[in-house]
Amino acid sequence: MRLEETSLTQTSLLFDTS
Repeated sequence: MRLEETSLTQTSLLFDTS
């Protein structure tokens, strides 16, 4: 897993949760 992919995934989850 790349750091960029992890960051994007976490960001996506945050936006999805909001």
